[in-house]
Formats: sequence, structure tokens, C-alpha cells
Amino acid sequence: MKLADNESNLEMIGQLIQYAFNKKTSVIDEPTFLSRYYHATCFGSMDDQNRITNLIMANDFQVAFYQKTVKMAGVGYVSSYPEARGDGSIAKLMQEMLVNLYERNYLISNLAPFSESFYRKFGYENAIFTKNYQMTASYLQNFKSERDGKVIRGQWQDENIKLTVLNLYQQILESGFERNTVVRENWWWDRLDAYYPDRYFAIAYDEDEKPVGYLIYKMLADEFLIDEFVYTTGFALRKLLSFVKSHASSFQIFKYAAPRHEQFERLAVEHEGLILNIEPYMMTRIINFSELLKVYSFESNDDYIFEVTEDDYCPWNQGKWLIKGNGADVVKIEGTQGESDLSGTIQAWSALILGDLTIETGILLEKFETATNRDLKGLFPKGRISFYDYF
Repeated sequence: MKLADNESNLEMIGQLIQYAFNKKTSVIDEPTFLSRYYHATCFGSMDDQNRITNLIMANDFQVAFYQKTVKMAGVGYVSSYPEARGDGSIAKLMQEMLVNLYERNYLISNLAPFSESFYRKFGYENAIFTKNYQMTASYLQNFKSERDGKVIRGQWQDENIKLTVLNLYQQILESGFERNTVVRENWWWDRLDAYYPDRYFAIAYDEDEKPVGYLIYKMLADEFLIDEFVYTTGFALRKLLSFVKSHASSFQIFKYAAPRHEQFERLAVEHEGLILNIEPYMMTRIINFSELLKVYSFESNDDYIFEVTEDDYCPWNQGKWLIKGNGADVVKIEGTQGESDLSGTIQAWSALILGDLTIETGILLEKFETATNRDLKGLFPKGRISFYDYF
């Protein structure tokens, strides 16, 4: 059931999270937890003593979806007491949560899985990946230093740093290329700073003293760790890489869990000392298939029939959908009218629309089927997922 926001429930939620995640102190004394709690809807089940024994928290977010913004639920703190596990309570709460989100016009949901197969049962699929860089100090010498412009360094408490970073992040969101990238409200920015208190910010300025990119990083022992690397121009990329390179005499290892589209290694002339790997990061699911199609910027104005063959937890998505390529009309086709141009489970559709899966690869891997011979290549633009957040 949806949990009421009161002190009694907050106390029980805190006790459950403390036990389930083996925390040494009560989370309800932590401002970083409370900031999430007060911007979330909680769902829980109780035992016969009216004690909360299972919990799901859904945080209220928005994400950039090309030129538009849509509502996204960030799911976290999925937890149960050991004596309450295995009885199907979490599955029931997931069903209730998804219905609630649907009724409140949420189109998608993201989560960090403890088990991919577990959440795949509820319609989630891997769609957000990180491209992990591990670089030695000597590798950084392969980058040519950018001498023009300047870099100003500071921390979040510096009002000029804060306002400049907010503006640069907003420029990325408004580029029209971002897809499933979090629109950060002030409370979330402030929580990030409180949760990661030892981070530094570096802002790149061009020759006209215009801010063009920023870096968020921290320094731990002999490692230089990059949390965010945002640039609006090629100059900003080179300038921020030069700033990172300037630390090569102080640190042995440089790491960056980047969005999958990052390509700055192409600026290096040699690649000895670089280790790259791609890993799944967050799972995603479409909550409202037809509404998401309406805000999609299709590359064609033709009519298509798309079919969701399976979605047990959001059954309103199942069936065939007739769409206009410009997204103006999306109509469910009852019965067996029309052959599907593309059909797949909600997991497959989530990976296609919200992830990097292409139609060609989806068909090759048998995640999709097509009953027609139409050329669908390029129908779903890929955009960028600049996802640095975690919940």
C-alpha cells in the first residue's frame, strides 16, 4: 500500500532500511536520506503487528527526452526484513507502485539493480551504461595541452561556481539530444554535494571568458576520480583534459565512469596506459508506452504498427499501436487488425527507446520481430544519455 507521510511510518522505514542495508546509524538522522524521503512516494506492506516489513521508494524526477521533458520515477531502497522475504510482497508492491505512477502520468522509471534478472521480471531492462576509463599518469601525456582560456576551480558553496555549473548543465539538457538525462532540481544538486562532500569543481572558460564546460572530481590517495565531465565545445573538452593532465605528477591512476557516448580517447595519439570497459549501470522501463510514443521525434511521417507482446505489470501497454510518424496520433488497435511492423516485449522496447539498442541489433538478437518488409533503419534516433546520477 501507499504509505502515509507521518512520523510513525518514517521511524519504521528508517529501521527497515538500517537493517536491510546494514547501516550502523539511523538513516532518519541523515539530511541526505530525508531529502530523498520528502521528494518520494513510499509503498510498503505490514505484518499483523502493523510493522512495515517491505518497502519501495519512488523518487519524483523529470528527465530530458529530446526537445521535451517527461516524468521519471527513480526507484530505490527496495528492502524487506528476512522473515518477510519470498512471500511475493515486493512483487505486489511493484505492481501497486507502477499503477500509481501510471495514474500520476509518469512515463518511465529508472533504478540501480541489485539483481538484473529480478527487476527484469517487472519490465525493467538494461538501458543506461557507463564507459569506464582507467588512465595512468603517463597516458595523459598523450593529450596536447590547451594553453588558451582558463580554468577556475572551487566548490559548490561558491555561488558563482554553483550558478555557472547549473547553467552549463541546463545547456546540455536543452541541446535537444539528451534522452533519459535527469533534470536536476535544486534539492537534488544540494543533496549530491552533501552526499559527496569532498568534491571539487573546475570550470573551463574560453578566450572570450565564456564558461564552456565543467568538471566534478575528487582526490583519494593516489587516485584522481572524475564524477562528471561536461563540455559544450571541443575547446572545453581540450581545456578540461589539460586540467586533468596537470595533476599527472601527483596521482598514479585517473578514473572516470563516463556516459557511454564519451569519446575523448580519440584525442590521444597513443593508448598505452588506457583501460576501457563498458558496464551496465541503471535499468529502465517504460510505464506508459503510448504517451511516450507521442513525445518521440520520429524521423518519418509514415504510419506504423508497433506491438508490445508482453507487459505483465503494466498491462495497459500490451497490444498493437498504430502511430503516425510525427507522433501526433497513437491509437490502440483492438483484436488482430493489421500486421506489426515491429513487435517485442516491454523490456525490448525500453532498451530501444530509452537505451542504445538499435532496431537492427534487436532483430538480430531476436528481441524484436517484424511481420512486414518495411525499412525501419534510423526510425528511432539514439540521442545521448548523460546519466551521472544514482538512486
